[in-house]
Amino acid sequence: MVIQRWQSVLLFLAAIFMVLLCVLPLGCVSDNGSPESLTCFKATNMLPLMIVGVMSAIMFVIAIFLFKNLNLQKRVTLAACILVVASIAILSITTLWIGIIWPILALIAAIWAYMRISADQKLLSSYDRIR
Repeated sequence: MVIQRWQSVLLFLAAIFMVLLCVLPLGCVSDNGSPESLTCFKATNMLPLMIVGVMSAIMFVIAIFLFKNLNLQKRVTLAACILVVASIAILSITTLWIGIIWPILALIAAIWAYMRISADQKLLSSYDRIR
């Protein structure tokens, strides 16, 4: 069996990466070097990051189901990419650099999905010329 719609898989992966950003700890900081004083930070502690992460994950899931309208799917994917870049910007302000891996992976998957959507659009337009 061959997967025909790789962009759906890639958009789903991008949504999972953004959910992981919201759920997993972004990093841990120790006050005096002892393990007892370890404080872990999550996206739930930073409301703008949580909002941007959830919104982008929802937009990626919505984009999966827009496969019949490729132009709209590309626009929704691009808007979600802008939100992912915003989450990277929010994380770069903090000193929690380990948590920045999830939005970067989501951005890579989303850009790859965008390229696959464009390739599908070109393929469909070439089939329309043949008819």
